[in-house]
Order: sequence, then C-alpha cells, then structure tokens
Amino acid sequence: MNLTAEPADYVRERSGVAWLEVPLGRSRAVFSARIGGCSAPPRDTLNLALHQEADPSIAVRNRHTFAGAAGIDLESCVLCRQVHGTGVTVAGESDAGAGILDQGSRVGKADALVRSGAGPTLVVQVADCAPVVVADPKTGAGACIHAGWRGAAAGVIGEAVRALSALTGRGAGALVAAVGPCVRTGYEVGPEVWEAFAGVGDARERFFSGPPDKRRLDLGGAVVAALRAAGIPPDAIVDTGACTLARPDLFYSHRRDGPETGRMWGCLV
Repeated sequence: MNLTAEPADYVRERSGVAWLEVPLGRSRAVFSARIGGCSAPPRDTLNLALHQEADPSIAVRNRHTFAGAAGIDLESCVLCRQVHGTGVTVAGESDAGAGILDQGSRVGKADALVRSGAGPTLVVQVADCAPVVVADPKTGAGACIHAGWRGAAAGVIGEAVRALSALTGRGAGALVAAVGPCVRTGYEVGPEVWEAFAGVGDARERFFSGPPDKRRLDLGGAVVAALRAAGIPPDAIVDTGACTLARPDLFYSHRRDGPETGRMWGCLV
C-alpha cells in the first residue's frame, strides 16, 4: 500500500483499511478509499455502493469494515438518493440508519444533507464527483455535499451553505470545509460543461485549462471556488488535493474505469 505520495498528509490506515480524514473542530470529514474490503474486480476491494454489487450484502459488509476502521457508528449514518441537482435535505437523529441497507430512499432525493448539531453522520457516495464537507467547528453542525460538475455549476454548494446558515444561525464566515477525492487531472470536457459554469464569471478561468476545443476541468478547483463564493474564508478550506483519476491504487474513478467501478463515501462524522 503506497501512502507516501499525495495525498499522504490526510491518509489514515487501520486493519488494512485506508481513508482520508480532516479534523473540523467538533466534527471531522472522512473520505473512504478503495482499499481493505471484499469486493471482486473491477470493484476491488472496498466498494460501498449496494447497487454496484450483484450481492448487496458484499457492500453492506464493506460498510461495516470501513465504519469499524474509521471509528464511525454505522447506525448513525444517513444517505439520500443523489440526482446531480441542488436539493438540500435536513437530517435529524430520527433519520439515523437511513440508507444503511438501501440506497437512501427513506430520506428521499437530494445532493446535500445538513444537520443542526453533532449528529447524525451524513454520507454521500462518489466515484469522481466531489465529496464536500462543511462544518461549524464549535457545534458540529454541518453539511455533506455531493458535487459533480452539474451540481457544482448549478450551485449545490452555495445552496447547502445557505441552508446550514439558516438552520443554525451561523454565517458562512464562521464555517470550515474539506474537499475530498474527486476528478482533477486530465478531465477533458465538452462545451456544455464550460457553458454550464458561465455564471461563475472570471472564476472559471482558475479551474479550466487548455484550448476551447479541448478544455480540461479541475473539479476540485471549481468546488473550492464555489466554497469561497459562498462566503467560507479561504484559510478555512482544506482541499486534500486527491485526484480519483490519477490514483487507481487509492480511488475508484467512473471516468477511468467505467460504470462498473465501485463507489466511495464522503462523511461528516
């Protein structure tokens, strides 16, 4: 297991399971990797998505393995049905356990979950899209966001930050954030992606590169720009810099490996 290269500063390992972790005051952001589970190729080995296994019990077993290693109470986890939109759902203690044995249908469709205090654990599933965690370091309230290019361009991060501020009365300037593994290097996109980010204005120059017919998107850069635009101070944003596309040893990538690849979790714990 090569944990010496980027993003080694954030990688943790226990009992053969690897994950990335960022402390956020009273809470922490936890991002799973692909190492330490029982899934067969091409989802080897720590696939956490039920729908990616012919036998969903394999993913359930992997969820227990990951949670045990990372110190997460699986019974406190909440998932929703992600749709690449801007919907935000408030999750309370009564929602704990929603999505453990299904795809989050009990909570409904959304791409961001917010909580008013230190629990429950909020979870999104990714395999190139950015898992983004925003938190109030004093109370543990926060948001867990699934941000693909569609959601990022449409404003899901800003919507989640506004919902969290409305829920807690804490302004964006008091919040901290962490950006997990997502597609960054070599991500060539078509004109529809460039056009989708038109509302970002001059900021999009910072996360697009290349000539007009072969533009490349740094989704992590786009997410950081969105967090700043939402009012979170630049020095309060931790970007792990982890690229799913560039690290097949650590991460699943839908773009690199196709739709049969596994899925990882981003968690606000």
